[in-house]
Amino acid sequence: MNSIAVTLARSGSKGVRDKNILKINNTAISHFPILAAAKCSRISHLIYSSDSRYYLDLAQKFYDQKNFKNLKLELHLRSPKNSNDKASSWDAVREIVLDQKLEKLTKNVTLLAATCPSITCADVDFFLENIDLTKSAMSVRKIDYPIENTFINLGGYFKKHALTSFIGTRQEMNKFFRPDGHIYFRPLGQLSAQFPNNETQLVNLNKEFYSNIDTKWDYNFAKITLESSL
Repeated sequence: MNSIAVTLARSGSKGVRDKNILKINNTAISHFPILAAAKCSRISHLIYSSDSRYYLDLAQKFYDQKNFKNLKLELHLRSPKNSNDKASSWDAVREIVLDQKLEKLTKNVTLLAATCPSITCADVDFFLENIDLTKSAMSVRKIDYPIENTFINLGGYFKKHALTSFIGTRQEMNKFFRPDGHIYFRPLGQLSAQFPNNETQLVNLNKEFYSNIDTKWDYNFAKITLESSL
């Protein structure tokens, strides 16, 4: 399977100014999905979408310098409407599908997050190898602390979680997961449907290190970790 991937690199970040072009290991954060897709056996085409022509120019220069042979890069200038804080990622993806006429090229789309420099080609291959291509999917990670062991502070008094029948050891608790923010997948015909839903597949990437840049602390921690030889 050769899938089309999309990366959404918005320029209007408020938490960390221009976070998508900050560098780790001399690579802009939003260029890590390009690296991952270029080395991935299951991605043949990546659309890099941004509301900034400067971001698009940087992505093209990065692609040209690396001389990728197994990946076609296409740039997409996104509308202001789908680049503000209120627009969802799927609003942006729907715009790309229409603008690039993707329905003529593919039946699905893989969304690689622009803010996750910990994403790798192995992650993308593993994800796509383990899903049913007729259903939506997203990558997840296990929650470290059991949700049943959380509780409400009600006026200084303990109130147990609705899922909790007793406070037990971590080993006794159910396993819960959350989106890790790295990879999402949807058939084009389901882009207007609720997401996620009861048929959305979950793929645990089982990564040693997850990074999703939202704050300056996230960036500094990711930079130290990913640039460390330890």
